[in-house]
Amino acid sequence: MSNPVIYTVGGTVQAGGGIYIPRRADKELLALCRSRTFAYVLTPRQMGKSSLMVQTANTLQTEGICTVIIDLTEIGTQATPEEWYLGILTLIDDQLELGTDLVNWWESYAYLGFTQRLTRFFKDVVLAEIETPIVIFIDEIDTTLSLGFTDDFFVAVRYFYTARAQNPVFSRLSFVLIGVASPGDLIQDHKRTPFNIGKRVDLDDFSLSEAAFLSKGLNSDDQKAKATLQLIMEWTNGHPYLTQRACQIVSEHGGDYNKKAIEKIIRETFLSIENQKNSNLLFVRDMLLERFPNKNRILNIYKKIRRGKPVLDEERSLEKTHLKLSGIVKRKGLNLTVRNKIYGEIFNPAWINENTYSENYAPTPRSSFWSSGIGAFAIVSLLKIFGSIQSAELYNYDLYHKFLPPSPPDSRVTVLGITEEDIIEFGWPLTDETLSTAIENLQLHEPSVIGLGLYRDVPRPPGSEALSKQLSAPNLVGIFNVGSSSNGTEVPSPPSIDESRLGFNDLPVDSDGIIRRSLIFVSGGDSKNDYYSFVLRVLATHRPNVFESISYDYNNLYLGDVAIKALTTKSGGYENIDSRGYQILLKYRNSDPAAEYLSLKEVLDSNFNPESIRGKMVLIGTNARSLRDSFFTPYSPSGNPETSMSGVNIQAHMLSQLLDISEGNRAMIRYFPSWIEFFSVAVFSFLGSFLPWKIRSPKLLALTVFLTILILYGVSFSLFAFLSFWIPVIEPIAAFILGVVLTGGTFYYYSVSGNKD
Repeated sequence: MSNPVIYTVGGTVQAGGGIYIPRRADKELLALCRSRTFAYVLTPRQMGKSSLMVQTANTLQTEGICTVIIDLTEIGTQATPEEWYLGILTLIDDQLELGTDLVNWWESYAYLGFTQRLTRFFKDVVLAEIETPIVIFIDEIDTTLSLGFTDDFFVAVRYFYTARAQNPVFSRLSFVLIGVASPGDLIQDHKRTPFNIGKRVDLDDFSLSEAAFLSKGLNSDDQKAKATLQLIMEWTNGHPYLTQRACQIVSEHGGDYNKKAIEKIIRETFLSIENQKNSNLLFVRDMLLERFPNKNRILNIYKKIRRGKPVLDEERSLEKTHLKLSGIVKRKGLNLTVRNKIYGEIFNPAWINENTYSENYAPTPRSSFWSSGIGAFAIVSLLKIFGSIQSAELYNYDLYHKFLPPSPPDSRVTVLGITEEDIIEFGWPLTDETLSTAIENLQLHEPSVIGLGLYRDVPRPPGSEALSKQLSAPNLVGIFNVGSSSNGTEVPSPPSIDESRLGFNDLPVDSDGIIRRSLIFVSGGDSKNDYYSFVLRVLATHRPNVFESISYDYNNLYLGDVAIKALTTKSGGYENIDSRGYQILLKYRNSDPAAEYLSLKEVLDSNFNPESIRGKMVLIGTNARSLRDSFFTPYSPSGNPETSMSGVNIQAHMLSQLLDISEGNRAMIRYFPSWIEFFSVAVFSFLGSFLPWKIRSPKLLALTVFLTILILYGVSFSLFAFLSFWIPVIEPIAAFILGVVLTGGTFYYYSVSGNKD
């Protein structure tokens, strides 16, 4: 027995004289309209939106509420902005039978913009003539998405809502927007406030109880008819169009149907190649393949949903919103699920793979892994070679120093630091008499060596003769400058100091103005004398056996059996530095000062503990900031002058380190050869490229990346703190992150994760 009026498979139920089947959405929308609440019904096609609209409008009219139904397809998409706006007002005018001459009214406000004329029309005409509540239904709003001027229209709709606060007359006006779009689609200009008013009405599929009426056309036996409907809904899951279409086909065949027979009819009706041209299925296909900028992203998410993996429904996700609007998935609980078995059978894994790989180029995970790894390695290696990462590595190197545990001042060294108070009391430069007295008072207590870190090239009488006598002492070491000797502008040492007791006090300064290196020896070649640093001369005077056994080759300086490897242009995190001479990385004691300090006044007044001098290496220098003999170190945050370190204090750190090295203690900061650094960059480039291939969860991937970086930092700092090994960490981290980004970005773009190998 068939009854064609029961099943509506196109257009509204009311237009075909069919039977309307109410759902939960009917009560929700009707209640919102009665309360004059703005609402929207934004769902896939053929879900019964238009039928719901007509049914609700009819009910409201019986209750004395005026309604207007605007089908935007009637206006079309080829109209000019003025024709479009005037077309909307014409539909309103016709349905409300307004008394105002619309055309004359429109032309009388030609000096206003279209949107302003629209809002004025509602205020001055519609609400002025109609005293009852008015509900405006606007159907097929998705037709506006192809127009370039409708942002203002939806802004005007929002205005009618917000204007209620200032003009109560607008509270009688409400809108219901209907179509295949999301609220975020309506106002496409991202610089404007999105459409954020109204309450969503979810138009769900038929439940079995709601669809029960459809069974009346399936079989004269009520029980058999209900059983047949249940078998149909196992395939359609209550989708309004698919359910009614399937019921219509079954009713035309007549007879009793078991599960196998229903499956055959469903497959012939929807799943055959010819019948997949069905308008509903074509709409779903077009939404998946044609109407989103990147179909692979859409299909990748759908693939996970179809596999039964939990995919959270997120309103702000463009991809997931688009999938819901296509109709192929719906929300169930917090996650998305395939809407029905028919869609799942048609849009199956084979179909997904066929359409995913239809791009001209779709890389496999393996090719992405290698190309991303090589790309990350090449980019970071080039940045390393050109020195672009050096600043970051040096900054990290400084951080390591700051995190080291503090160490006490070196008890083997004492510093006579001339303070600001000393300068005020004794003047500057110091007279020869003052300096002579200070040295004499120190010598009384038998220091092993006195290192005079002051230039005394010009006599400062009185007391010049006495100072000359003090400077001739065999345990006194003076300074000169080797860095400026090539241009003849060095400050000469006092003539009374023998050349064998002179050392240069040059400090290699990095490009950022920070002292991280010590220059301890410069080879003069065959035709020149060798140059010894000031601290090396002090150490040699303190331990004569060390001085007697100093030798060198191309790579190392030897203090007896202790080899000091010279820095190269690419040592550690450095790239292309000036490494002339024998330089080492300066290992600070992480204490300031590096040794016990005495002021000039304390020495002149003999107001100090003699044990601070006896057998010690004593360095004399300036500690007053006004003399500008201070430098930035790894402990100077952001180049703060207040945290800079005096030259004599830095020399004390250098002397302490060199003394530890000569005694065989672990005081040299070591580093790996350049080829090992490049190897580590390669390893982490490919490790980063590998992770997105194996870890599909973004959260787990982010956690793995974070933990890997944390472990790398921990290992690097531990080696620095306990073994004095400087392992550049920024380079491998940059390569690792870049590898993750390149592979992850490629997979995300092409959506081929895990499909090919």
